[in-house]
Amino acid sequence: MKPLRWVVLCSGVGVMFVAGTFLNRGAWAYDNDEHEQMNLQNNPKIKCMPQGRQNVQRQNLPRQIVPILESQHHKGCAACHQSTNPVAGRGDHPRVNAATALVENTLDHTIQYDLKIGNSEWKSYDLKPGTYHRLTWNYGRKKGKSPQYQMRYGAEGSKQQKNLLLVATPNKNLGNLYYFSKNKRTQEVELKTPKKKLYRKRRR
Repeated sequence: MKPLRWVVLCSGVGVMFVAGTFLNRGAWAYDNDEHEQMNLQNNPKIKCMPQGRQNVQRQNLPRQIVPILESQHHKGCAACHQSTNPVAGRGDHPRVNAATALVENTLDHTIQYDLKIGNSEWKSYDLKPGTYHRLTWNYGRKKGKSPQYQMRYGAEGSKQQKNLLLVATPNKNLGNLYYFSKNKRTQEVELKTPKKKLYRKRRR
């Protein structure tokens, strides 16, 4: 075989090898993406958040959200809608871009908790008194779904675990609310969520 023909043949084999490697990597990424999508769960949509305390009562929302709205200087409908007085059917529906849950510490001491997102490792966080953490999952191609958020808290050996529900929101600073409080009878720390829901009921 002539040297030139040998060089051309080897070059062709090399190109085929590189192309095959690239295509296999792309197929693996696609399969991995599909696997991640299987672990996602639906997020209900958040209700409109008002501006003042009276509006919270009027819209049948939990009073526990008031301090967070005030700390954010929330502007009510104007924060998400194009109009301060949105009208149904006028096309003034803000687009959700993330799922959020807010975790607040209403106690007088720091709370340490662990958080696990999907299949990731547990990570520890400190939540100071009178503050809150915002847990947000930014939507990619799959809007309206996020992985499972799991939280555990309490003393070693007796930790409590709870699954958190994130809600789809056009404003990442607002989401489903959870708060740490103390059980008056047992004096144990509890992670609670308001009885009045901050999200719209799922349609059956």
